Amino acid sequence: MDNYSSNQLFKIIENGNINNNPKRMIPWEKLQELINDCVDMNVKAIQVTGGGEPTVHPQFNEFCETVLSSNISLAVVTNGLLMNQKRAEILAHSAWVRISVDCAKPESYSRIRDVPAAEFEIVAKNVKYLTSIPDRKTVVGIGFVVTQDNYKEIYDGCVQFKKWGADNVRISAVFQNDGHNYFSEISNEIEDQISRSLTLSTNTFKVFNNFKSRYDDLELGNPDYSFCPYMNLTTYIGGDQNVYTCCVNAYNERGLVGSIKDQSFKSLWESKTKQEFFGDFDAKSCIRCMFNDKNRFINGLLRKPTVHDDFV
Repeated sequence: MDNYSSNQLFKIIENGNINNNPKRMIPWEKLQELINDCVDMNVKAIQVTGGGEPTVHPQFNEFCETVLSSNISLAVVTNGLLMNQKRAEILAHSAWVRISVDCAKPESYSRIRDVPAAEFEIVAKNVKYLTSIPDRKTVVGIGFVVTQDNYKEIYDGCVQFKKWGADNVRISAVFQNDGHNYFSEISNEIEDQISRSLTLSTNTFKVFNNFKSRYDDLELGNPDYSFCPYMNLTTYIGGDQNVYTCCVNAYNERGLVGSIKDQSFKSLWESKTKQEFFGDFDAKSCIRCMFNDKNRFINGLLRKPTVHDDFV
């Protein structure tokens, strides 16, 4: 249901046209088919996310309602700008919602996202409304992806988000081509900002430090294992109607499993083409991975025990 850049999204809003990129938007009929496939395949959860803003899809509300009525767990990552009352009341019944903010000040929001500063307050208002719904079941989190432009606002941002009524903040690191060297000159201050932010945690508000694991992923670069369990347990369906191994390899030829444009997701997933692709896939060829911890853990469980394992 993606894929729009931030700039494209706000141009869409200004022009009053939410469908100016049809090549990267899954048609409603295909989404309905996809949900039916997921029910048949006993899929446990669907996370709506991507390289853009999924709520610009004209049938976003209907999609969420259909998923929830199908007894599939739903999670959504959004910038929160289009969180109107109807949408908030639907998402209040999802498993979790994460709103990407990445800063603490309106002027920073404007600079980072190339949008009017006033939209920061719109997002704040929408988060407050969502968290105030009396019977909400969803866990409302804020996403803060650390970059060279916003690292000085980590703590102040967490203070703000706590006041907004958010249940948690997830602090992570931007994935970019320079790897961990991107953070080399600012790592100490980032560590200090995160340490201070962690002190804000209470029984009703949590700060999660995912920055360290993401930094380690960047430092590692290519995975040091060949078998990728993660892509066998979850997958990424892009707005171009292609299925990819994961979000890191999305819209990338090496991660392309196949297309569902002219076939169902279930047909592709159960096909010989998919099985051969998975059999030939070598995780060591990935430039980097966001799921090293999960993959290493599962690979460890699958590893044949040596004669010494029983004595450790």
